[in-house]
Amino acid sequence: MALSILGQLLVSYLEYDAIVWPLVAPMLVGDFFSTFAIFDVSNKEDREK
Repeated sequence: MALSILGQLLVSYLEYDAIVWPLVAPMLVGDFFSTFAIFDVSNKEDREK
């Protein structure tokens, strides 16, 4: 019983992952790069002072 429930959860998770990940990944990557760019700019400003 528990194994079949776990199996169903795993399948639904994998299906969800396959649908959602392509949508979420670009946002995460974009967020990471924008954060990195802001960090880089603030570092340059500190060096110029």
